[in-house]
Amino acid sequence: MAGKERLLVVGAGAEGVMGKEVMKVRAWEVDGDSLQVINNKPMEMPTEMVDRLFPNFDSLDEARQKVCSVEVCGTEHGGYMFDPASMKNGVVMYMYQLSMEETGGADISWEWVPSPESVGRGFMESVAVGCSPVLLHQVARCFQS
Repeated sequence: MAGKERLLVVGAGAEGVMGKEVMKVRAWEVDGDSLQVINNKPMEMPTEMVDRLFPNFDSLDEARQKVCSVEVCGTEHGGYMFDPASMKNGVVMYMYQLSMEETGGADISWEWVPSPESVGRGFMESVAVGCSPVLLHQVARCFQS
């Protein structure tokens, strides 16, 4: 599978667990040419991070629970997932790594990134999340006069 384009498809939705609706965020690895799922076992965002992205999910009525979504901004190495309806909750950073196992699957590591306290107050009502590879010399150019 080396050299093939791979895509990451992310889905979010409510799922009944022990008679209660809970939010789940899952990712599947997809072949970039055929658009076929490479491994039917999805990679799942840890529950504690889903709960941070959607802290009031339990209190939403059923119709509102069904329209919750997650947006993704990333590259082939990783990126960010966030609730577009409430950026003040923070974002989840993910790092995408190909596995060297026989299956040729992938692995995702997850990390919580809190939003600054000023998000959602006053003039800062919206936040843009971006993701691209940047080298240190490119960052240094930003600070040159």
